[in-house]
Amino acid sequence: MMKGQSCFVLWDDEKHSFDGVIRLLVDTTNRTREEAIDTTVVIDEQERGVTDMHANVTRLLETARTFSQIDLGATVRREYDTFREQISVVIIEWVLGLTRSCLGTTQA
Repeated sequence: MMKGQSCFVLWDDEKHSFDGVIRLLVDTTNRTREEAIDTTVVIDEQERGVTDMHANVTRLLETARTFSQIDLGATVRREYDTFREQISVVIIEWVLGLTRSCLGTTQA
């Protein structure tokens, strides 16, 4: 992580098509079509995805505004906060996995 960096996070929804999001990612970020496809798959699987990250918050906010205009959830947050959220998700999923496991069986 670099000091002063911010992240543009795009959120998953059921209203927009993959192709529409891919086109918008290519048009608004410096991603190739293949990179936009990969990002869209991550967003679909993880419910959100970091699509851009740098120190120019104004540029990130403009990108977020573009996505918000078509009613697609987008946020801009400090990189550190975004990283902590992602780590929290991993920890929560790990704890949930522990609660679902059986540590042994007793036999009579």
